[in-house]
Amino acid sequence: MRWWETEGRRHAGMKRVKSERMGVYALFAIVVLASASGNLSQTAVNAMLGDIMLQFGLTVDLGQWLTTSYMLVLGITVPVATFLSRRFSVRQHVFIALAFFLVGALADCLASNFAVLLAGRICQAVSTGLLLPLMQTIAMTRFPRGRQATAMGVAGIAMGFAPNIGPTIGGAMSFSLGWRSFFVLLVVIMLALAAAAAVAIKTS
Repeated sequence: MRWWETEGRRHAGMKRVKSERMGVYALFAIVVLASASGNLSQTAVNAMLGDIMLQFGLTVDLGQWLTTSYMLVLGITVPVATFLSRRFSVRQHVFIALAFFLVGALADCLASNFAVLLAGRICQAVSTGLLLPLMQTIAMTRFPRGRQATAMGVAGIAMGFAPNIGPTIGGAMSFSLGWRSFFVLLVVIMLALAAAAAVAIKTS
């Protein structure tokens, strides 16, 4: 084998490895941002609850189901993510989760009654429950050993930082633009992430 053929193969191999690495980074970024949006939504509604109850004429006990149901469904869905990861590819897993979130955000944005609003919240919780385990799995299995800790630190943004700023963002948007504006923002984010996923995540 001539030396230039050896060099050509080596460069092709390096290019392929670099492409795969960029694909993993893109996948991880999409899942982290989607997970962060879910955790943001979980706590943001707390600050919007007063305006929502006023518009729909809800009691405090009934209104609190918007937050309680989210946590309940999230806890139930997380174990289901393991089943999905065995049945579907990563690409399918991501799109199923994004579809649930998009449907839920649209339902909440256009909700005309409490039942539709609650159904939308449940869909968002299902999505978040599917994404959180996937995010940690990608961080621990798709990254080199030396970068796994960094990946988990980035994942901590979705699990820790996003819920902390949720009430601030939700309260500010509810006060200035109305509570529906927050769900409009979520719809835009999910559409952008779905478009990015369609381009960045290969079928495998």
